[in-house]
Amino acid sequence: MDASGRILITRRAHEPGLGLLGLPGGVIEGGETGEEACSRETLEEVGLNIPAKAFRYIRSLPNRYPFQGFVWPTLDLFYVAKIESFEGVVLQRSEVSEYLLLSLSEVPYSDFAFASNAEAVRLLKDQMH
Repeated sequence: MDASGRILITRRAHEPGLGLLGLPGGVIEGGETGEEACSRETLEEVGLNIPAKAFRYIRSLPNRYPFQGFVWPTLDLFYVAKIESFEGVVLQRSEVSEYLLLSLSEVPYSDFAFASNAEAVRLLKDQMH
């Protein structure tokens, strides 16, 4: 979230959910904390170098992730980091086709690839008000 209260939302460049909205993220690698994974995934997907200590836990939510012909039950962990601006975004085109900077009241919840992502943004909006 930037100083103007906007969040960065991505448009997925691959399945599942090709063309739908998402949040920067991915799989936690062995030996990483959730915050370290957030820092690494944010750098990999949108080119923003945000230190792990800047991320604050929001909530965990169940998800179902279709991959390699199977629907995997997952537990998604959601974090938020407050930064001054989103200047310097560089998209990893294999992961993200576009990014949107939106206030929490502008988010199109029905356009998310995963209900867990939409719910996490709703929870963040509730926490901010």
